[in-house]
Amino acid sequence: MSQTIWGDAGGGDGAATLINYPVTITVTSQQILGVNAARRLLKIYNLHATEDIYINFGAAATVANGIRIRALNNNPAGLPQEFSPAPSNTVNMIAAGTNASVIVTEGT
Repeated sequence: MSQTIWGDAGGGDGAATLINYPVTITVTSQQILGVNAARRLLKIYNLHATEDIYINFGAAATVANGIRIRALNNNPAGLPQEFSPAPSNTVNMIAAGTNASVIVTEGT
């Protein structure tokens, strides 16, 4: 789903386009988003109740090298992990033990 908004979407004033990507993260690192020099905002919503996921930029994600995004049970407010300004290189994710559903929001 794509939505155009006005205001500051992580990189200045003006119009921004937000795209939501529903993704299932597995126990094998996977590239979720490619290189995007126009990326200004990145939000990750981990929808799994108990499974933390890990994100890495520009290389494969592992539990050891990734940024942990907590499961809903450890994130009672359900807040996403936000990266703003967002890195422009690839976005890679892995789940530690079982598949996890996430929503990735990219703003350009």
